Amino acid sequence: EIIYKGWMDNLSIFGSKELQNRFLRRVFKQLSLPFAFCQPSGNEISDGSFYSLLNKIISDYKLSHMKHGSIFEKETWLILLNVAIGITDQIFEFNLSEVFSKSDSSKICQQLVDLCFSIIHFSGLTDDDVWDNFKTYCLKWNHHLDFVQIWGQYIVALFSNLNLIAYQQKKSLKFNGGIYSSENPIP
Repeated sequence: EIIYKGWMDNLSIFGSKELQNRFLRRVFKQLSLPFAFCQPSGNEISDGSFYSLLNKIISDYKLSHMKHGSIFEKETWLILLNVAIGITDQIFEFNLSEVFSKSDSSKICQQLVDLCFSIIHFSGLTDDDVWDNFKTYCLKWNHHLDFVQIWGQYIVALFSNLNLIAYQQKKSLKFNGGIYSSENPIP
């Protein structure tokens, strides 16, 4: 994971934006593998290394699109969104509380839902099939409290911004995603 992070922090080593995008698409797919839950060992769970790894990967996904999203090609956005949706769905299907504490499980779920919303928000993807797919998964996940909490935060932020625009106190609808961390609050 450290090697990937170093590469993702310095994409210029891969040359052109086309090569950088190709590299990112591969990394996004490869970093999803730990979420397949091929049972981590008891030691990995008890010492917190597996939980830490999952958190770092989620953070890297978020950082990559926030930091490098301006160079992402449409295919890169689509792969990142589909990987995030796939991971989130896997996590909701898997009973994380069997592996982690309830609060740790909830934090991972919320981070993943936030990642999905953040990607859909910042990607600018407008294709009907993308939105239909996202809507399908949102409907599937809507009974999970962690999904509802993050969704609620995004709705409140969007509604607040819409009101500011309607009353001509603000000109744009841009906002930063995230509620699970004080370093990245929704303004």
